[in-house]
Amino acid sequence: SQALDSGRLHHAYLFTGTRGVGKTTLARIFAKALNCRQGLSSQPCEDDIAQAIDEGRFVDLIEIDAASKTKVEDTRELLDNVQYAPSVGRYKIYLIDEVHMLSTHSFNALLKTLEEPPEHVKFLLATTDPHKLPVTVLSRCLQFHLRPMQPHTLIAHLSRVLTAEQIAFDDAAIALIANMAQGSVRDALSLVDQAIVLGAGRVGYDSTRDMLGLAAQSQIIALLQAIAQQDKTQALAQLQQWVAWGADFDRLQQQLLTQLHELAMMQVFPSLAEGVLVELHALLTEVSAEQVQIWLQVALLAKQDMQIAPSAQMGFEIMIMRLLHFRASEGQTQQKQQTPQRPAQAHLARVTAPMITTAPPTQTLPPTPAPIAATPAPTKAIAEDFSLLLDMIDNAQKKTPEQPKPSIQPTSPPTLSPTPAVTQAIQPTPPITQEPTASVPEMESMVEMVETATLTPYPPDVWRDQLAQWRLNDMHKGTAERCVRLMSADPQHILLACPPEEAESSAIMRDKLAQAISRVQPNSSVIWHNGWQAGWLTPQQAQHVASEQEIASAQQNIMQDQMFTHTCQSLGLSANWTQLSRRSTDNTD
Repeated sequence: SQALDSGRLHHAYLFTGTRGVGKTTLARIFAKALNCRQGLSSQPCEDDIAQAIDEGRFVDLIEIDAASKTKVEDTRELLDNVQYAPSVGRYKIYLIDEVHMLSTHSFNALLKTLEEPPEHVKFLLATTDPHKLPVTVLSRCLQFHLRPMQPHTLIAHLSRVLTAEQIAFDDAAIALIANMAQGSVRDALSLVDQAIVLGAGRVGYDSTRDMLGLAAQSQIIALLQAIAQQDKTQALAQLQQWVAWGADFDRLQQQLLTQLHELAMMQVFPSLAEGVLVELHALLTEVSAEQVQIWLQVALLAKQDMQIAPSAQMGFEIMIMRLLHFRASEGQTQQKQQTPQRPAQAHLARVTAPMITTAPPTQTLPPTPAPIAATPAPTKAIAEDFSLLLDMIDNAQKKTPEQPKPSIQPTSPPTLSPTPAVTQAIQPTPPITQEPTASVPEMESMVEMVETATLTPYPPDVWRDQLAQWRLNDMHKGTAERCVRLMSADPQHILLACPPEEAESSAIMRDKLAQAISRVQPNSSVIWHNGWQAGWLTPQQAQHVASEQEIASAQQNIMQDQMFTHTCQSLGLSANWTQLSRRSTDNTD
């Protein structure tokens, strides 16, 4: 309207939106305003040009259906006539409907003319799918997106049309049609025509509801009440009634989802519950907000499941069974709160990742009231760490005389009994900040690790094959390939070590790797060894060495090739790989 009143017109306009929102109608009204005999105005007069446009006989308005004329020959024939001036009106207007149906060659032929048409030509394009248009076309047009009509707008429009046609109607029936039209005026008018035929000249509520395959709101509320009360007999009776009636279960699911959404909104915003039905108000007070949210989530997921179910009826029945089954009860909430948590991860000096155990915590050590010595610094010797382990075990056993003292000998690793593991960490006193101590089985594992005099790594290819069997993701697998696995006396202990350059920069990644391995190997625990010996190769280093050997072998084969040697001699070059690669880098040859 502002462009028409000010005279600042663009050469191409694009109207987009869903079906039945007035794209073509708006383009025709715009054509009337452009060619009005009284001049450019946003309020065109009803002159002979406007009547000719309404009747489809105005020669300067060329309407083209792009769906039936997609060939490039049709577009070229159209562009050949662009240069001629209009016959009657002020502008020659090309109205191309469903423009996204044009072929790629047609768009290419239209581009330049669309960008700089003659002064007397205007292009009006309409489409329901603007995403299929080339960006070069979109950039040359002023785009106006027509949003779907709101239900109250459709109700007012249908009421005005039916009143003008002198057809009796029920307001509730018009509301049903407006909701089912989903913002499309054309769909709403088509449904009204069907309702008039089925209602014998009257748009009644019952006949319209039967036509649309919808259930009454009282039936939906009755079904929800039966589900809330766990009345499976009443719920089944309602289902059988809909099956015998031949209901549209897709639309029934939409009705149920809409009613659940209204319930949730009323519970969160109580002001919306004013003036609702008595049955609906009773349902609001009977069902908790948590239960309504569960129902709402089940209904939302059922909308997807009904698309892959063998039939819509089967998908709807599965949704009803889930609504009856899933309950937000207090017992389940208490049981969830009483579920034992995973034991705390124990940390120890010279071990940079937690040792993960999966045994259930059935026996715990009581807290030690006396202050516990702080963990020694990582720079202390392994012997000091071993002594500290023994002291901590002795302190724990002094406070629990009823429990047998674990047998730990410094000369040989202990034999673990199959009794449940003690995984609760020793709690320090509040004033002292310290590292949490490890559990008894983890201490015994550390004793075994410390006492192992010789550590032999797995071959890199064997360690890589084990990682492939565990099927870790790429991030965890990459971290593991930068480490070596050491052979351990206990197969349940996965002893890992990493090079010194990786120890400080990948502490977080090693923690995540230990957690990932514990998920794929639940009966094993990960232990990190900080020592590194010369000669150990990680799978990544072994692969790098193999690649270097292949490159060296390939270079040697090239240098020994007679044709290559003869070529170098003829060019006056030295048959030396290092010199040749340096000259190639300097771009001298």
